[in-house]
Formats: sequence, structure tokens, C-alpha cells
Amino acid sequence: MTTRSAEDEIKFLQGAIQQVERMATSMLAEYGHGVRPSFVSADLADYGSRIDRYKAEIARLEAAQHG
Repeated sequence: MTTRSAEDEIKFLQGAIQQVERMATSMLAEYGHGVRPSFVSADLADYGSRIDRYKAEIARLEAAQHG
């Protein structure tokens, strides 16, 4: 198993955030902001939660790098 450096992990997480943001944007483009199927709202909430977790992990990694 290969262990990534903190810097590589941060870059990976930033890329993951961009991918999740693209997925959310695509879903909003397809279903809009009004009345939509419940799975859309659930997926968008999940995307937001993922982004929050990734950002928190980035903050933790950056704090560890800077002492």
C-alpha cells in the first residue's frame, strides 16, 4: 500500500471537490431549482456533505503541515 504525502492528499481532495461540484451542477442543470424528484434533493444534500467533509479534511491536513 502506498501512502500519499499530505500535499498529495490535499490535491486529491481538491480534485474530488471539483468532481462533486460538477456532479451537483449537472444535476441542477437537468432538474432545476424548483420542484424536483426527492432523490435529487437527497443527492444534492449528499454532495454538499461530501464537500464539507473534504474541506474539513483539507483544513486538518493543512493545520498538521503548519504545526
